[in-house]
Amino acid sequence: MLAIYARTSNSKLNKNDYSIEDQIKNGISLANSLGLKYEVFSDIGISGTNPDRPQLMELLKQIKKQKITHVYAYDQSRIERDLTIWALFSGECINKSVEVYFGDKKIELNDAQSMFYANLMSLINNLYAKITSQKVKSANRLKVLNGKTHGIKALGIGRDENNNFVEIIDESKIVKEVFESSLKGVGIYEIANQLTKKGYTTKSGNTKWSGSTVDGILKNKIYKGEFWFDRNNKENRVCYKLSFQIIDENLFDKIQQIRSNNSIKSGPKNKYNYLLENKIFCSECGGIHNYVGMHKPSSRTSIYRCKNRNHQVQIECKESMNLTIKKFDTFIVNLIFKSNVLEEVL
Repeated sequence: MLAIYARTSNSKLNKNDYSIEDQIKNGISLANSLGLKYEVFSDIGISGTNPDRPQLMELLKQIKKQKITHVYAYDQSRIERDLTIWALFSGECINKSVEVYFGDKKIELNDAQSMFYANLMSLINNLYAKITSQKVKSANRLKVLNGKTHGIKALGIGRDENNNFVEIIDESKIVKEVFESSLKGVGIYEIANQLTKKGYTTKSGNTKWSGSTVDGILKNKIYKGEFWFDRNNKENRVCYKLSFQIIDENLFDKIQQIRSNNSIKSGPKNKYNYLLENKIFCSECGGIHNYVGMHKPSSRTSIYRCKNRNHQVQIECKESMNLTIKKFDTFIVNLIFKSNVLEEVL
């Protein structure tokens, strides 16, 4: 079985990005020439530096199960623009004896010279991604300075044919309802439940509202007429004043005071640092650095769990194991000392 992997980024500056259709068409042509059946895996609008690509994870999962014997991609940058992703992908292909084709060229993963060039190309891809990101950021900053929109807008905010900010009345009614409920003392989780029951949809089209989504609305300064770009960068941040306000500035500031008081009452959350958090690969769903630490006060235990397990994601990981942190960390530390790895490194 030949896996055809196709990907496009969401960068409008990357005008040379090969279309999904053309990438798949070339992959089918290779499958026919090799006399193989094929299966298509495509991630649309996702950066090559992003490891959380549903179809790439599914591809790796199928490779692990030895259902894939060949992989095609238009070029190496379709698979990755990050060294970690390349190491995982090439490692799995080598372990399962999978043949890899970039374009019409077969990549000899077991050949030292070929792997040297592949690793060098991975570095180049990573540099290209960083340069592109900087270009996109500069272009977006210029748009904001000129009063133009970019990217995904907040609920109630849209753009006209000239790329100017405009109010979306149907959505802004929901925003006003959120602020009015908060002013009455209704908590963010209860507001979320009310919005879900009424069948309202979030900006992303989700009909199930969460407390964090509601809180994000309550603290977004765009509703009082201020759009901030790169706000955490004190030297380069930009604030553009919109020509309209969805929420009166006095009401907005009053809500921020309520949020601040509630935060003080609830106190700081306990923060736990785990030795192997985001360092464990999931063998079931193929998730890269997917295991996170979770503290369970009810049972007084902490576990590592795959982020895709019991979560609303495109690839749900039902079969992955929970790992007791105390036991697993102790096992790893003992293994390091017994194998003299630490001594060799130091």
